[in-house]
Amino acid sequence: MTTADIGPTTWRVLSDTDLPPGPSHLTAGLLVVEFALPLERPTVLLQAEGDNRLALFADPEAGITLTHRRGERVANHRLPGALPALRATARLSFGFESRSGRWRMDLRVIGLPGHDRAAPGVGAMALEIPALQTARRAPALLWYGATEEARLPAHAPWIGPQSLIETPRGLVPAGQLRGGDLVLTLDEGPVALRRLIRRRLPARGSFAPIRLRSPFFGLTRDILVSTDQPILISGPSVEYLCGTEEALVPALALCDGSLAHREERRAVVEGLALDLGRPALILVDGCCMMSHAAPGAEAPRRTLADWETPPLLALLGRVALRHVA
Repeated sequence: MTTADIGPTTWRVLSDTDLPPGPSHLTAGLLVVEFALPLERPTVLLQAEGDNRLALFADPEAGITLTHRRGERVANHRLPGALPALRATARLSFGFESRSGRWRMDLRVIGLPGHDRAAPGVGAMALEIPALQTARRAPALLWYGATEEARLPAHAPWIGPQSLIETPRGLVPAGQLRGGDLVLTLDEGPVALRRLIRRRLPARGSFAPIRLRSPFFGLTRDILVSTDQPILISGPSVEYLCGTEEALVPALALCDGSLAHREERRAVVEGLALDLGRPALILVDGCCMMSHAAPGAEAPRRTLADWETPPLLALLGRVALRHVA
């Protein structure tokens, strides 16, 4: 293996992570960086030296320039326009194909639609992997990576390896499960685990995990989950506002700084997804959440829209959240 798996995406470079050696150049794929807004001054976010020099420059007024030098050849790839003067996380994706020279740069402000923009161009060159692995970065740069894929996955829910999974033989840490082990589900009882999907992810920016805190959510201990891990909530308040007794809510929507909060104390986090062959509601130390779901698969319960969660959580209150599922 020469890559690290993050959901369906394989990475050739991932900041703060040592990967096995592989080919020295990436001829096509995606360079991704996330950085903190607002920027107070022009900043070199990322700088790689070597035969293939690269510098990513962000100017709050003028926009973003990726300068790539290979021998006597120099290419400047620009995404013009002022950067949002907002407290947020920005993700820049540079997709390229060196054979044709085509490239596309996309800027997305996480969680704030209306600020996204993109620019295409030609003149792209292959990226040098060793230079990227040792690149210098500004404090504002949260993480970066390079992949052979054309885009990042839309979502990749996961739970921490130490999360206690309810099985017919008792509570078992998720990381100790193996294919064929029985896992208890809310609707179907014991179901055989097909596989564990292991993920190594950046733990900053939009990938920063959520810590669900005990004794809320039925937990006896804190656990880490991804921002998009669906959690089951239930009770009269859910039925009153949503017209259904139970509903799924992404973990990020439960964050209030006390019951649950984002955690960025580490650079990289290990995550697991339990694949039961279909989406199911698994029992995790008293909390109920959805197992791995393939793209397009139907969830076992209705998933609340973003606009539905704030009034629901306000109505539920902390006492109700002790018995979420």
